[in-house]
Amino acid sequence: MIYEGKGTKRIISDGACIIGAIMLGAAERVNISVRENVIQKEEIGIMTKSREGDIFTALIENDRVSSAEGEEKKFILKSDESADIDLFSRNEKGDIKRICSFTLSELPKREKGALRIAVRLNINEKGELTAIFKDDGFGEIYPKTDYIRRFTVLMKNTIGDEMN
Repeated sequence: MIYEGKGTKRIISDGACIIGAIMLGAAERVNISVRENVIQKEEIGIMTKSREGDIFTALIENDRVSSAEGEEKKFILKSDESADIDLFSRNEKGDIKRICSFTLSELPKREKGALRIAVRLNINEKGELTAIFKDDGFGEIYPKTDYIRRFTVLMKNTIGDEMN
């Protein structure tokens, strides 16, 4: 049985109830694996350019359980050989701060504006953010390549005081 709790006190309390039920004979003995999930309180995303200016695009929404995988989003890069990607956090008040940066090097050769990258972020229960960048091709003109870059960053103490 895998138990996913939302907070240390809750896990301890539920565990005590399960042990009590087993000791009283009200429940069968089971092996329990406990995994505490962290609720992401701030959004994590990138700044994209538009005619109106820079726009924050969330890659991980707030109030999301961290052990779930983030949704894949696709972007067009206007870059030749490499691109610097900054990740930002946005709190409930709308304040945005830069939290880390990645360099995508040795990008597939394409005409300017024809490089589509698929991005997926995930934060695990240890507070490690994994960012995966993959070439997504560009229609029939440029098929997908095997280009993939994976980065891992420890998020504790980069968002607020602690990722919570």
